[in-house]
Amino acid sequence: IPSNITADEADNVQVVYHILAGTGPGLFGLDWKPAPAFSTYVIATFMRLFGESVTGMRMASVVLTTASIPVFYFVARQVVSRPASLVASFPLSSSVWYLHFSRSGWENIHVALYALMAMMTIAAAIRRGNFFLYAAAGVFTALGLYGFMSGRTIIVALLVYLPIAYLLHHESRKRLLIGYAVMVVTALVLFAPQLKNALDDLQSFNRRVDAVYVLNEQNRAQFGGKGSVGI
Repeated sequence: IPSNITADEADNVQVVYHILAGTGPGLFGLDWKPAPAFSTYVIATFMRLFGESVTGMRMASVVLTTASIPVFYFVARQVVSRPASLVASFPLSSSVWYLHFSRSGWENIHVALYALMAMMTIAAAIRRGNFFLYAAAGVFTALGLYGFMSGRTIIVALLVYLPIAYLLHHESRKRLLIGYAVMVVTALVLFAPQLKNALDDLQSFNRRVDAVYVLNEQNRAQFGGKGSVGI
Protein backbone atom coordinates (compact mmCIF):
# COMPACT_ATOMS: atom_id res chain seq x y z
CA ILE A 1 0.00 0.00 0.00
CA PRO A 2 1.55 3.35 -1.00
CA SER A 3 2.50 5.68 1.85
CA ASN A 4 0.06 8.39 0.69
CA ILE A 5 -2.95 6.12 1.31
CA THR A 6 -4.75 6.92 4.56
CA ALA A 7 -5.93 4.21 6.95
CA ASP A 8 -9.60 4.76 6.04
CA GLU A 9 -8.79 4.58 2.34
CA ALA A 10 -6.90 1.33 2.93
CA ASP A 11 -9.90 -0.16 4.74
CA ASN A 12 -12.17 0.92 1.90
CA VAL A 13 -9.94 -0.44 -0.83
CA GLN A 14 -9.76 -3.85 0.85
CA VAL A 15 -13.54 -4.10 0.52
CA VAL A 16 -13.32 -2.83 -3.06
CA TYR A 17 -10.78 -5.52 -3.98
CA HIS A 18 -13.06 -8.18 -2.46
CA ILE A 19 -15.95 -6.80 -4.53
CA LEU A 20 -13.85 -6.90 -7.69
CA ALA A 21 -12.84 -10.49 -6.87
CA GLY A 22 -16.43 -11.52 -6.21
CA THR A 23 -15.84 -12.24 -2.51
CA GLY A 24 -17.09 -8.95 -1.02
CA PRO A 25 -20.42 -7.99 0.52
CA GLY A 26 -23.51 -7.93 -1.67
CA LEU A 27 -24.81 -4.69 -3.13
CA PHE A 28 -27.26 -4.43 -0.25
CA GLY A 29 -24.82 -5.70 2.35
CA LEU A 30 -22.63 -3.76 4.76
CA ASP A 31 -18.98 -2.80 4.44
CA TRP A 32 -16.32 -2.68 7.17
CA LYS A 33 -17.62 0.47 8.97
CA PRO A 34 -20.37 -0.94 8.84
CA ALA A 35 -22.30 1.16 6.31
CA PRO A 36 -24.20 0.30 3.14
CA ALA A 37 -21.80 -1.34 0.69
CA PHE A 38 -23.32 0.71 -2.14
CA SER A 39 -20.63 3.40 -1.87
CA THR A 40 -17.80 0.90 -2.10
CA TYR A 41 -19.50 -0.53 -5.19
CA VAL A 42 -19.39 3.00 -6.66
CA ILE A 43 -15.65 3.16 -5.93
CA ALA A 44 -15.22 -0.34 -7.39
CA THR A 45 -16.98 0.74 -10.59
CA PHE A 46 -14.63 3.70 -11.01
CA MET A 47 -11.63 1.43 -10.35
CA ARG A 48 -12.80 -0.86 -13.13
CA LEU A 49 -12.95 2.14 -15.45
CA PHE A 50 -9.75 3.95 -14.41
CA GLY A 51 -7.59 1.06 -13.22
CA GLU A 52 -6.70 -0.56 -9.91
CA SER A 53 -4.53 2.31 -8.75
CA VAL A 54 -4.57 5.24 -6.33
CA THR A 55 -6.02 7.35 -9.15
CA GLY A 56 -8.77 4.84 -9.81
CA MET A 57 -9.60 4.55 -6.13
CA ARG A 58 -10.00 8.32 -5.73
CA MET A 59 -11.66 9.02 -9.06
CA ALA A 60 -15.22 8.48 -7.75
CA SER A 61 -14.76 11.35 -5.28
CA VAL A 62 -13.12 13.52 -7.95
CA VAL A 63 -15.98 13.10 -10.43
CA LEU A 64 -18.85 13.41 -7.95
CA THR A 65 -17.44 16.49 -6.19
CA THR A 66 -16.68 18.18 -9.50
CA ALA A 67 -20.28 17.56 -10.55
CA SER A 68 -21.46 19.04 -7.23
CA ILE A 69 -20.07 22.50 -8.00
CA PRO A 70 -22.36 23.39 -10.96
CA VAL A 71 -25.28 21.79 -9.11
CA PHE A 72 -24.53 24.05 -6.12
CA TYR A 73 -24.55 27.01 -8.51
CA PHE A 74 -28.01 26.10 -9.85
CA VAL A 75 -29.36 25.55 -6.33
CA ALA A 76 -28.11 29.00 -5.32
CA ARG A 77 -29.38 30.49 -8.57
CA GLN A 78 -32.96 29.65 -7.57
CA VAL A 79 -32.85 32.27 -4.80
CA VAL A 80 -30.07 34.75 -5.64
CA SER A 81 -28.61 36.48 -8.70
CA ARG A 82 -26.12 34.98 -11.16
CA PRO A 83 -23.11 36.94 -9.80
CA ALA A 84 -24.04 36.03 -6.22
CA SER A 85 -24.37 32.35 -7.18
CA LEU A 86 -20.92 32.38 -8.80
CA VAL A 87 -19.39 34.08 -5.78
CA ALA A 88 -21.06 31.55 -3.47
CA SER A 89 -19.74 28.62 -5.55
CA PHE A 90 -16.11 29.76 -5.33
CA PRO A 91 -15.57 29.09 -1.58
CA LEU A 92 -17.03 25.59 -2.02
CA SER A 93 -14.76 24.74 -4.94
CA SER A 94 -11.64 26.11 -3.25
CA SER A 95 -12.05 25.19 0.43
CA VAL A 96 -9.33 22.98 1.92
CA TRP A 97 -11.92 20.63 3.45
CA TYR A 98 -13.71 20.12 0.12
CA LEU A 99 -10.51 19.68 -1.87
CA HIS A 100 -9.15 17.19 0.66
CA PHE A 101 -12.13 14.86 0.55
CA SER A 102 -12.64 15.36 -3.19
CA ARG A 103 -9.25 13.66 -3.67
CA SER A 104 -9.86 10.83 -1.22
CA GLY A 105 -10.88 7.20 -1.67
CA TRP A 106 -13.50 7.82 0.99
CA GLU A 107 -17.20 8.16 0.27
CA ASN A 108 -18.36 10.81 2.76
CA ILE A 109 -18.07 13.62 0.21
CA HIS A 110 -20.34 11.79 -2.25
CA VAL A 111 -23.29 12.82 -0.07
CA ALA A 112 -22.80 16.46 -1.12
CA LEU A 113 -23.98 15.69 -4.65
CA TYR A 114 -26.95 13.63 -3.45
CA ALA A 115 -28.02 16.39 -1.05
CA LEU A 116 -27.68 19.16 -3.63
CA MET A 117 -29.58 17.17 -6.27
CA ALA A 118 -32.33 16.43 -3.74
CA MET A 119 -32.56 20.16 -2.94
CA MET A 120 -32.65 21.16 -6.59
CA THR A 121 -35.27 18.60 -7.61
CA ILE A 122 -37.58 19.18 -4.63
CA ALA A 123 -37.48 22.94 -5.22
CA ALA A 124 -38.30 22.44 -8.91
CA ALA A 125 -41.02 19.92 -8.02
CA ILE A 126 -42.72 22.33 -5.62
CA ARG A 127 -42.46 25.18 -8.09
CA ARG A 128 -43.86 23.19 -11.03
CA GLY A 129 -46.07 20.73 -9.19
CA ASN A 130 -44.44 17.92 -11.18
CA PHE A 131 -44.73 14.44 -9.63
CA PHE A 132 -41.81 13.09 -11.70
CA LEU A 133 -39.57 15.69 -10.05
CA TYR A 134 -40.88 14.64 -6.64
CA ALA A 135 -39.95 11.07 -7.56
CA ALA A 136 -36.50 12.29 -8.64
CA ALA A 137 -36.07 13.90 -5.23
CA GLY A 138 -36.95 10.51 -3.76
CA VAL A 139 -34.21 8.88 -5.85
CA PHE A 140 -31.55 11.25 -4.51
CA THR A 141 -32.93 10.85 -1.00
CA ALA A 142 -32.48 7.10 -1.35
CA LEU A 143 -28.93 7.58 -2.63
CA GLY A 144 -28.24 9.59 0.52
CA LEU A 145 -29.51 6.68 2.62
CA TYR A 146 -27.24 4.31 0.69
CA GLY A 147 -24.26 6.63 1.09
CA PHE A 148 -22.19 7.76 4.04
CA MET A 149 -24.06 8.00 7.36
CA SER A 150 -24.55 11.78 7.06
CA GLY A 151 -26.71 11.09 4.01
CA ARG A 152 -29.50 10.02 6.34
CA THR A 153 -30.07 13.69 7.17
CA ILE A 154 -31.23 14.45 3.61
CA ILE A 155 -34.70 12.99 4.11
CA VAL A 156 -34.89 14.67 7.52
CA ALA A 157 -34.07 18.07 5.99
CA LEU A 158 -36.64 17.68 3.21
CA LEU A 159 -39.36 16.68 5.68
CA VAL A 160 -38.49 19.58 7.99
CA TYR A 161 -39.01 21.90 5.04
CA LEU A 162 -42.51 20.51 4.34
CA PRO A 163 -44.37 22.74 6.86
CA ILE A 164 -42.57 25.80 5.47
CA ALA A 165 -43.49 24.84 1.90
CA TYR A 166 -47.06 24.20 3.05
CA LEU A 167 -47.32 27.76 4.38
CA LEU A 168 -45.65 29.37 1.37
CA HIS A 169 -47.60 27.50 -1.32
CA HIS A 170 -51.15 27.69 -0.03
CA GLU A 171 -52.57 27.59 -3.57
CA SER A 172 -51.24 24.08 -4.24
CA ARG A 173 -51.19 22.43 -0.82
CA LYS A 174 -52.95 19.25 -1.90
CA ARG A 175 -50.52 18.68 -4.77
CA LEU A 176 -47.62 19.46 -2.42
CA LEU A 177 -48.70 16.80 0.08
CA ILE A 178 -49.25 14.22 -2.66
CA GLY A 179 -45.85 15.10 -4.15
CA TYR A 180 -44.10 14.65 -0.83
CA ALA A 181 -45.84 11.28 -0.45
CA VAL A 182 -44.49 10.30 -3.89
CA MET A 183 -40.99 11.35 -2.79
CA VAL A 184 -41.10 9.38 0.47
CA VAL A 185 -42.58 6.26 -1.16
CA THR A 186 -39.97 6.38 -3.95
CA ALA A 187 -37.15 6.66 -1.42
CA LEU A 188 -38.53 3.83 0.75
CA VAL A 189 -39.09 1.49 -2.20
CA LEU A 190 -35.53 2.05 -3.47
CA PHE A 191 -34.05 1.67 0.01
CA ALA A 192 -36.20 -1.34 0.97
CA PRO A 193 -33.57 -4.03 0.12
CA GLN A 194 -30.97 -2.29 2.30
CA LEU A 195 -33.52 -1.57 5.02
CA LYS A 196 -34.27 -5.26 5.41
CA ASN A 197 -30.60 -6.03 6.04
CA ALA A 198 -30.29 -3.07 8.41
CA LEU A 199 -33.28 -4.15 10.49
CA ASP A 200 -31.88 -7.68 10.77
CA ASP A 201 -28.98 -6.24 12.79
CA LEU A 202 -29.87 -2.65 13.65
CA GLN A 203 -27.26 -2.38 16.40
CA SER A 204 -24.47 -3.23 13.99
CA PHE A 205 -25.92 -0.97 11.30
CA ASN A 206 -25.84 2.00 13.71
CA ARG A 207 -22.52 1.17 15.38
CA ARG A 208 -20.52 3.81 13.50
CA VAL A 209 -23.16 6.47 14.14
CA ASP A 210 -23.22 5.66 17.84
CA ALA A 211 -19.42 5.92 17.96
CA VAL A 212 -19.25 9.41 16.45
CA TYR A 213 -22.62 10.96 17.36
CA VAL A 214 -21.68 14.08 19.29
CA LEU A 215 -24.83 14.14 21.43
CA ASN A 216 -24.75 10.63 22.85
CA GLU A 217 -23.95 10.37 26.54
CA GLN A 218 -20.61 8.60 26.19
CA ASN A 219 -19.23 11.16 23.75
CA ARG A 220 -20.46 14.08 25.86
CA ALA A 221 -18.56 12.64 28.81
CA GLN A 222 -15.44 12.16 26.71
CA PHE A 223 -15.50 15.65 25.18
CA GLY A 224 -16.02 18.01 28.09
CA GLY A 225 -18.42 16.43 30.57
CA LYS A 226 -22.15 15.95 30.85
CA GLY A 227 -24.24 18.49 29.05
CA SER A 228 -21.39 20.00 27.06
CA VAL A 229 -19.87 19.41 23.66
CA GLY A 230 -16.16 19.69 22.96
CA ILE A 231 -13.77 19.06 20.11
